[in-house]
Amino acid sequence: MSKKPWNQTGKGKRRIQNIQIKDKILIVCGGEETEPNYFKSFPVKTEVVEVDIIPTNRDPLKVVEKAINLSDKSRKSSPYNQCWCVFDKDDFDKGDSFKKAIIKACQYNINIAYSIECFELWYLLHYDFLNTTIKREDYILKLNKNLIDLMKKTVLKCTIY
Repeated sequence: MSKKPWNQTGKGKRRIQNIQIKDKILIVCGGEETEPNYFKSFPVKTEVVEVDIIPTNRDPLKVVEKAINLSDKSRKSSPYNQCWCVFDKDDFDKGDSFKKAIIKACQYNINIAYSIECFELWYLLHYDFLNTTIKREDYILKLNKNLIDLMKKTVLKCTIY
């Protein structure tokens, strides 16, 4: 009488418990409202990833230093899989803060995402055709007008239904 191997009989099999590893991401923002609100607007599956968004009102170098400090503290308890610093380049283009921030972030393996003045122009071009130079202050005026018009149209459509 020959015996079947253990994996064919069903006896002796061990149950393997699958533990899902949850990613943990740190995002330190150079602004207190715009960047955090942008990232909070994304739908996030909390069972898969945990995202900590830290708003600051600082220059790029201070943002990177804050991220280093927070990621160092988290290493003891629950480390981050990714660390990101997000800030505006155009506000700090003239000083050394931007360049120093990039160098320091690279040394500590921190990811950088920065916006430039063209971002507002790109957004504005969704509404208006422009083929001349325009100041940043004028972006805001034009964007506000377009967004108010868009909101009026949306409210009008909602009240019709």
